[in-house]
Parts: sequence; structure tokens; C-alpha cells
Amino acid sequence: KHKSPSRIYCCAWTNDGQYLALGLADGTVSIRNKNGDVKMRIDRGGANAAIRSLAWNPSKEEAYDVLCVADWGQSLSFYSISGKLICKERPLGFDPCCVSYFSKGEYLLVGGGNKKCGLYTKEGIKLGVIGEQQ
Repeated sequence: KHKSPSRIYCCAWTNDGQYLALGLADGTVSIRNKNGDVKMRIDRGGANAAIRSLAWNPSKEEAYDVLCVADWGQSLSFYSISGKLICKERPLGFDPCCVSYFSKGEYLLVGGGNKKCGLYTKEGIKLGVIGEQQ
């Protein structure tokens, strides 16, 4: 059992099961090894940017593990396991609730407060809406 500085909203294991990313209410991401020791901490902007969903890209083609972070600052961002921002942060315009990779990590699905499910590239570029609540 390990203590957390803030409420944990979401979590995701790396593909090899060696690291766990925790999305926290205070707008930070904590990356820990399987023993629970903190390896990296990513600050996303405080309580106004609570981390609501995380996903590691499952692609075996990537040179390194890529973590997609969806926060209530209404943005999508991508980090390496060392905490480095990989590509440009993408504004969403809505509060994201869930993010999931599919098609071997080539695409992302993002659902949220806009009551839509959007299709995005693995870099976070919006391609279109694939579902909408009536």
C-alpha cells in the first residue's frame, strides 16, 4: 500500500507491465515502478486540469513508450516515460472523460463532456466524430 498526494482518478500500465501511470485530481501524473516507487512526476496545471484519463500507446513500432494524458484543462498531451512532452499539446474544447488507443496504436478515441466520441490520430489531430449521444 502506497500513499498518494491527491485523489487518483485513473491509471494505466505500460505494455511490459513495469510502470504504472496514475492520473491525479491535482493535475499531476505520477509514474511509478511496479514496487510503487515514484519514477517521474508530470505537472499539468493544477486542480483546474485534473487528469481524467490515461493510456499508453500499445504500438510495438514506437521507439519508446508514449503516454496519452487527457485532462480537464480540456487538452490532450503526449509524454515519454521520462516525462518529456513528445508533441504539441492539443486543445480539445471539452472535458475529456476517457481516452483509448486502437488499431495497434495508430488512432485514439476520446469521449467526454461534449457527449461525442471523437477519432484522433496518435498525435492528437482530430479526424472526425464517430458517435454522438442523442
